[in-house]
Amino acid sequence: MPAFVELNSLGHRGWTGNDGRDSLLLFDLAVTDFHADWKGKMLVGWPPMERAWWRRAHRNTIPVLAILEESALQA
Repeated sequence: MPAFVELNSLGHRGWTGNDGRDSLLLFDLAVTDFHADWKGKMLVGWPPMERAWWRRAHRNTIPVLAILEESALQA
């Protein structure tokens, strides 16, 4: 993937297709106006620390703790 060219030049050795997986899922996230009025208003509980930098969805519960009236983010 073009996005990984620089990472590979710096020594990154990510998924190569030789580890038994047929595919790799990637997310291309973009900010949209969908529910823009909710920005900064939802507070969630975060599971305890893990050793890895990723979260496995089937191992974690992330409860909604509160929906605030006003955004907690600075304008």
